[in-house]
Amino acid sequence: MALHEGDIVGNYIIREQLGQGGMATVFKGYHEALDRYVAIKVMHQNFLDDETFIARFRREAQIVARLTHPHIVPVFDFGQHERLPYLVMKYVKGETLKQHLNRQALELSEILTIIKAVGGALTYAHQQDVLHRDIKPSNIVLDTHETPYITDFGLARLASSGESTMSADMLLGTPHYISPEQAQGMTDIDGRADIYSLGVVLYELLVGHVPYTADTPYAIIHDHIYRPLPAPTDINPEIPQAVEMVLYRALDKNRDNRYSTANEMVQDLEDAIEEANLTSLRPDRFEVAATSIARKRADYAKTVNLSTTPTASALGAQSVRLSDIKQKRQVWHENPRFWQTSGCASFLIITFISFGVLLNVWSNITELNALNIGSNISVEINDENVRVFVPTFDALNIIYDADNARIVIPNDITVQDAVRILDNQRNESLSYLVAASVVWDDDIETARQHIFEGFQYTTRDNRAVYFNSAAALADDIG
Repeated sequence: MALHEGDIVGNYIIREQLGQGGMATVFKGYHEALDRYVAIKVMHQNFLDDETFIARFRREAQIVARLTHPHIVPVFDFGQHERLPYLVMKYVKGETLKQHLNRQALELSEILTIIKAVGGALTYAHQQDVLHRDIKPSNIVLDTHETPYITDFGLARLASSGESTMSADMLLGTPHYISPEQAQGMTDIDGRADIYSLGVVLYELLVGHVPYTADTPYAIIHDHIYRPLPAPTDINPEIPQAVEMVLYRALDKNRDNRYSTANEMVQDLEDAIEEANLTSLRPDRFEVAATSIARKRADYAKTVNLSTTPTASALGAQSVRLSDIKQKRQVWHENPRFWQTSGCASFLIITFISFGVLLNVWSNITELNALNIGSNISVEINDENVRVFVPTFDALNIIYDADNARIVIPNDITVQDAVRILDNQRNESLSYLVAASVVWDDDIETARQHIFEGFQYTTRDNRAVYFNSAAALADDIG
């Protein structure tokens, strides 16, 4: 439903649309009796498909409305307009931190002011048992006097509730600023997730670039979980070691090693800046950082040995981003649709040849011993097919199609599922098929890299099944 200037929502007159996001559209409204302008956040129509959403929304609005802090945008009211729930918040005239950064970098004193204000607001919210879960520059607003405010606490949840007040998809957070535990879909999120996200913001403000960037959200999420923090001094040499150590602690992948409160991080930052006698930062650090990162990527691409396949240990906690490992393109790889077209035929030819050998080995393809797709993967055999289970996880409805000798991977497997499977079953070829299926539409190069990596874990007995499954995956998705 579209709202226009002059429309009435509750006690408010719509003046203009201020912005639109994944959850809601924000309008500037006017309360005539109070002579006050407000920001009205109207949730999108698709949320009405969830029968319990309205109840959860009301509960969460009441929680957020109780937050009273000078650096948190207050909630004045909430209600429903033609069944669509909305929040009424203080209207802050100004710009987001992201908009400011798009224009120019902040001075060191401005960084300290913002981080101190946001850190204090988060510490207060966490003491009220409320999380934000999506701290990022676009959720930090600077008014005309450059006073910072945290907005969008509508994504918050009670830290002690044990379950989201909204769906997991809405609470995932933004890939560039997401904490490792959120990226892994953990349910026991606490305030240290917000501290990690604030640490990413601080890293960006000081260094001139977010720590992790990639071509796809999946690759960025993968980096937050596995890839070591890029050393701030490698990107911006002017960062003192004492300040660098604050960033390392705030962005530790193990939340037990992070700061326990945002105020504690702020205090360490102030002490580190004083210890290093740091008084300013170069104003062009965003450009310097971008150039440095581009150069490092180019140097890395030249030095990677593309003729070898990464080992399992290289893909562990210290792994590099899979999307950074680019396969050397040969003539038959030039066409990006290769796997959907000629690739399928190539794989099927290999499959037919392999079946000639496999038929001498397998007495019954639906028997467990014959399947043999992974040493740690269990199966359940019935009259029609073999259902595959991955240990320590719920059934993902992965099916072994005996008639066509291939694995059928459903299209509802999430990025979080794929990351967990790779983390726990890194020596199984099936794990790489699952990972490839998740990223195929967004990043075919990374998907193909997953397939190539999984090949090293196949055996002579299951290689044909693996090839067949990869070819079918390309054909189905393409």
